[in-house]
Amino acid sequence: MSRLTKRLSTIAHSQQGLFLALASVTAGNVVFHILAGRALGPSDYGTLSALLTILLGLAVPAGAIQVALTTKVVHLRRADRQVDHQQLALVFAAFGLFGAALLTTGSPPLARFLNLRSISDIYLVGAFFVPTAMGIVYRSVLLGQERFLDLSRILVFGTALRVGAGLILFATQAGVTGALIGTLISEIATTLFLARGCRSNTSPASTPSSLIPWRLTLRATEVIGGIAAFGGLWVLLGADTILARHHLDPIDAGAYAATALAARTVLFLPQAAVTAALPRFASERREAISHLMDTLLVCLALGLSVTVALLGLAQPVGRLVMGNAFPLDSGVMAILAGAALWLALLTALVNFHLAQGETRLAARVWIGFPVLLVLAARTTANPRGLALVVLTSGALATVALTLPLLKAGREQLAASGVGPIIPASLDLSVVVPFLNEGERTRQLLTDLVQSLDTTRRNQFEIIAVSDGSNDTGPGLIRAMDDSRILLIDKPISEGKGAALRTGMTLAQGRQIAMIDGDGDIAASHLVPMLQTLDLFHADAVIGSKHHPRSHANASPSRRLLSLAGRAAARVLLSSPIPDSQTGIKVFQRELIVDVLPRTRENGYLFDLELLLAARARGFDHLVESPVQITSTSQSTVGLLSILSSGVTLLRMVGRFSGVRELPEAAETASTSPERSVQGVTV
Repeated sequence: MSRLTKRLSTIAHSQQGLFLALASVTAGNVVFHILAGRALGPSDYGTLSALLTILLGLAVPAGAIQVALTTKVVHLRRADRQVDHQQLALVFAAFGLFGAALLTTGSPPLARFLNLRSISDIYLVGAFFVPTAMGIVYRSVLLGQERFLDLSRILVFGTALRVGAGLILFATQAGVTGALIGTLISEIATTLFLARGCRSNTSPASTPSSLIPWRLTLRATEVIGGIAAFGGLWVLLGADTILARHHLDPIDAGAYAATALAARTVLFLPQAAVTAALPRFASERREAISHLMDTLLVCLALGLSVTVALLGLAQPVGRLVMGNAFPLDSGVMAILAGAALWLALLTALVNFHLAQGETRLAARVWIGFPVLLVLAARTTANPRGLALVVLTSGALATVALTLPLLKAGREQLAASGVGPIIPASLDLSVVVPFLNEGERTRQLLTDLVQSLDTTRRNQFEIIAVSDGSNDTGPGLIRAMDDSRILLIDKPISEGKGAALRTGMTLAQGRQIAMIDGDGDIAASHLVPMLQTLDLFHADAVIGSKHHPRSHANASPSRRLLSLAGRAAARVLLSSPIPDSQTGIKVFQRELIVDVLPRTRENGYLFDLELLLAARARGFDHLVESPVQITSTSQSTVGLLSILSSGVTLLRMVGRFSGVRELPEAAETASTSPERSVQGVTV
């Protein structure tokens, strides 16, 4: 199973409750806004939207602090420490009071800027500050302790209370003030239940030291850096509705706010995925980057799915639930949906950098602010122009936060794995990965032995690696009783790439070949390829379906995967690379010793990764060889494999784009004459 598949499985099982709860919360908020829009009308709804955006300005920096606190709780939990959060909650309550006082003091000019008829609603907004500030601490404790079920129940309850209170208050025609009161009631109740949930943690201490509570604190730099980063995210996320209220007439501003609300439903599921992944962003950096890359791609997939549904259904659904008073501009909605995709990725990046303590990198989100500020002034009475400004500023900020990760990804290309573990003592090693191929693999091994027996390469070995086969294949190979065939029986399937890596690690040959164990490529191809390797003094000879003398009858899924791999290689490198996905290749040992420790992929695109790393290390003399493929086996390349491989391709873009030379590798060969691999049967 690929790393991405495991991550998706983790989200789908251990964090399923939290993910669904967060999705329910966002859905409930949409319902609340729909009720508000129908009850208030465009002008008053524009007022409510602008006021709630001020709360978003509080919630987003609060999210930054939550990242820092969650990270600390994660580290304390791993150290088996109890968390004392009470004093910090009181400190945050004091800060909430201070923020409310500042907002109250500045309410007259703010009311004039937003064209409000009364400043009393701004006072209600200030009342949110204390419960929201205290709720940050309680959410962080529950999230950092991975008490996902408790947190999920409380968040769903709070959202249900908000919708219920909204129904009652809208029915009494309480207007904007009623909408704010209903939201405030749910915020206070949610905070109280969060506090109770934190106090009810009765998990027993496992060591004497864990009996002593560890006071939860934050350094000023952590708070300031987090607020700065998420403050910039707030500007990109919600400032356009405030600018719309300032620049556009009230009716157009309300319509723009409704369109922006609809477009930002794209953010809901990705934000839930980011929150569920937050404790893992606090892992060791190499592992955390891997979690981030998968989270970014999950966000992209979820966001694109919602975008497609949104663009097709927003107009009729909008008329149905909000009435004809809110004209949803399709062009504006499409632009804002694209901006929301950028913001979904940006949210993940900001959370990651803060969880890693990289506040300066997270603060790069502000790079989009000058663009938003300067260009927004030129979009007076032009909703579509304002939407384009949001799209542009979000894209620039996302690129700014991604560039450091590309550099980090290239640094990770240094050797970190294991190469062949013993010196060369044979002419040739042939690695044959297989999964539930039974008789086909046994016949291929028989043909390989006969073919190699007829050449001068009489010192050879065949390493057959079962990638978790549960059929008769391993037993048939054992029954062959040939000392030149080494069977590696892996109990769990980890992917073709992992099987190849295992076999190459054990290889003793001065030349190392690989051939798929399904028998679609005949064993007779190997000898001519070995001769080509010697004749041209090549670093590697690559079987290619694109060679003029090749004939391939492959399954559609394999054709798609091969085409994608070749297209990706053209994007990643300045010159085309030989067909990476054809299952037969021959390498000089020097290439495998140097490059294998740099590989990480376990799936079908291990071959492409190996060739990309080889090119980056200077092994660029690669020769294509014709192949004849008659695909009679059942393809194991399914939809999940294709999707996972697509994720791998995107991950490779970050690792190899622009890379022309990799760092030197540490010595990986061992003088030990014994061969063993952890977790497999030899």
